[in-house]
Amino acid sequence: MFIPSAIIFFLENKRTANKKIKLKSYLLFSGILLFFLGGPIHNFVTTPTLTLIVDLLIVIGALIMTLSIFISEILDKNSVKKEIRIE
Repeated sequence: MFIPSAIIFFLENKRTANKKIKLKSYLLFSGILLFFLGGPIHNFVTTPTLTLIVDLLIVIGALIMTLSIFISEILDKNSVKKEIRIE
């Protein structure tokens, strides 16, 4: 269900020329892919070590998706700080 949305973000990344949108769509694509591939992998994992690795994969995917939501605000704050320092 969510893999088609990941594909849409990937295609949007290839189509646009805006660097912020490219970064945001690439991060969303990566986060969705990691998050939703980690779930089915749980069905095949049998050892505690592999379970930990798959759980980390899911957490990293969730963190990347969260970062992608706020990346434009983070970049805007950094550019404002640079402009203030220049003046």
